[in-house]
Amino acid sequence: DLAAVDPFAPFIERNAAASVQRYAQTHPKARLAAILRPCELRAFIELGKVEEARRGGQLHANGTDRVTLIGVDCMGTYLWEEYARLVRRAGRDKVTADVLANAASGGLHQQPFRLACQVCHWPAPRGADLVIGTLGLPSEANLLLIAKDEAADRRYRLAALAPDLATEYQVSRRETVTGAIAEMHAGVRRKLIAEMRDACRFDDLGCLLAWLSNCSLCGACLEACPLVEAPVPAKRRRRGA
Repeated sequence: DLAAVDPFAPFIERNAAASVQRYAQTHPKARLAAILRPCELRAFIELGKVEEARRGGQLHANGTDRVTLIGVDCMGTYLWEEYARLVRRAGRDKVTADVLANAASGGLHQQPFRLACQVCHWPAPRGADLVIGTLGLPSEANLLLIAKDEAADRRYRLAALAPDLATEYQVSRRETVTGAIAEMHAGVRRKLIAEMRDACRFDDLGCLLAWLSNCSLCGACLEACPLVEAPVPAKRRRRGA
């Protein structure tokens, strides 16, 4: 099954953080590895903090010390309809290759990613045991493998997998491009906030309540959020159908 895995495909069905944590809890003796995007990694670490607090601070910050977290750089993901359209037109491999090429150039080519991806605070993984870097790099030639420390480098035997050390240019190029993409996303956030302020005066209680009244109580946001553990009421599910 691993031969068919494409960790760089610009599509995400759901945030995998909760799924990874549940799998680790239901397989208490297994050693696991999870490939996560930056947003999934952030959610998994937060879930680990919740579980750590629940167990009196005895748990590893990642939720379990049995899970090896592999983070991948992420330019963004498409909505399912857009991703399916692109795959039908060009094929899955070509869609992934186009996103990786755009990552190498620093996001110069505008791609219709999900709005959540366009406002992502940081497109590179933080808190992973191992990072696969693609931002600012020609992925058809090389990737960066970044261990969180020297002990992890030895544990995963990265010297055997990638004997050549990264050049200073490769490392600095990735850092520069990551910062540039983050700033581009910050600009989108500022624009959206300005538009919301123009559309609704949030310092006006009546206007705020009118804006919140658009919520249909379908519960979709609760189902999508990996940090929400409470079940969605059946009544809300029906109203969202």
